[in-house]
Amino acid sequence: MKDIGEQMGFNSTEDPKDGEFKKWATDFQEFINSNEARPPANLSSSIKENVHKWLHPSQVLVFSKLFAIHFAMSLVTLSLCPQFGIGFSNSSLIFSFFSSLGYVACMSLCGAFFVLFSLLIASLILKPEEVRAIRSHRFGQLISIGMLSTGFLIFFGAELTLLTWGSWFLGLFVSGILSLELGWKLRTIQLQG
Repeated sequence: MKDIGEQMGFNSTEDPKDGEFKKWATDFQEFINSNEARPPANLSSSIKENVHKWLHPSQVLVFSKLFAIHFAMSLVTLSLCPQFGIGFSNSSLIFSFFSSLGYVACMSLCGAFFVLFSLLIASLILKPEEVRAIRSHRFGQLISIGMLSTGFLIFFGAELTLLTWGSWFLGLFVSGILSLELGWKLRTIQLQG
């Protein structure tokens, strides 16, 4: 078994009375023999509360940020691919391609496209703990985004049937999960690099 000096990287062939080793050994022994120091209880609880808030951000705040990002990105996507006839252009290449695949496929792809960039961007620019909060409640977050988006589209005159809305919502939901996970993987690579 190695002695404490060898464990800490000191050469055991050196004189144990060497000044550096002796000072280290004395400091270490004082540390071992010292009484346990306890921080004040209010400081401990304050630190715990702050760390908990940092690791578990408010779901309302996180959803508000996510919805703000989605609102901004939906304006971009509406210029490229109208949703239920609501958009800024009906002549884009994306819209033409989606339309050529049939009505149900078009609606599914439009729903997927509508949320894709929102969640991808959100997962890259929000704080990691906020993205974790979205991922841990992804189904509720995506259903809320989908329902609010549907409400806004209806408000602006979208006409939808159960089939078209169901296809659109399925595309939105699946794309939302996939883009959120892709963004998280990219974020993880970014944090490691």
